[in-house]
Amino acid sequence: MAIDTSSEFWANNSIDARNQADAAAKAAKRNEMGKDEFMKLMIAQMNNQDPLEPQGNAEYMAQLSQLSMVEGIQNLNKVTEGFITSLQSSQALQASALVGRKVQIQSNIGNLIEGGNLTGSVFVPASANNMDMKIMDNNGQVLKTIDTSQYRNESGYFSEGQINFEWDGVMDNGEMAEPGLYQVVSSAEIEGQSYSLTTYTNANVNSVTIANGGEVWLNLAGKGSIALSEVNEFF
Repeated sequence: MAIDTSSEFWANNSIDARNQADAAAKAAKRNEMGKDEFMKLMIAQMNNQDPLEPQGNAEYMAQLSQLSMVEGIQNLNKVTEGFITSLQSSQALQASALVGRKVQIQSNIGNLIEGGNLTGSVFVPASANNMDMKIMDNNGQVLKTIDTSQYRNESGYFSEGQINFEWDGVMDNGEMAEPGLYQVVSSAEIEGQSYSLTTYTNANVNSVTIANGGEVWLNLAGKGSIALSEVNEFF
């Protein structure tokens, strides 16, 4: 094992250096004025004031008020820090319960898992007609056209709101698609104009990550990480 014999190493790591660092930290701590030091200073000020020009009661009250305000802010900060720590711990515990469950996020990229389905939903505005939904691969090739006629209401239009969809992986040619990520493209006609629909897809939660700032991130199967705040629905 190599031993560092340089003077710089021993200057930084010697017992004397550590003792000096501890002494400096204690000196800095002593320089902080608490309420006890403040009261001692104010009493000394009263004892040594000019009897011909004594300090008025209003000035003493102002000093006491300032001390009380500072102490109150410090106590409030401590309470706030404790509340934030408790909230983060509670949020992390709740998030850990999501592992193995399914969430829905705003994304038109869905994950077709082996032996399972690609699922999600689209938001349909009022008076929408001629809704179209397709499953496409990374090259933009249409693999499956979803039959949306089942979602029409009695008036022939589509009801406003979320419409759930499900794809079992069977393509239009009858063959089974490989597991992986696919794009869901949906649109509807409203008053003669075609509009893209907001699409949501479902994904399994593999694990949970707590960031340095306390924010919770969900690691989704095949889709990477997403903030807990971006989840639209839990299953």
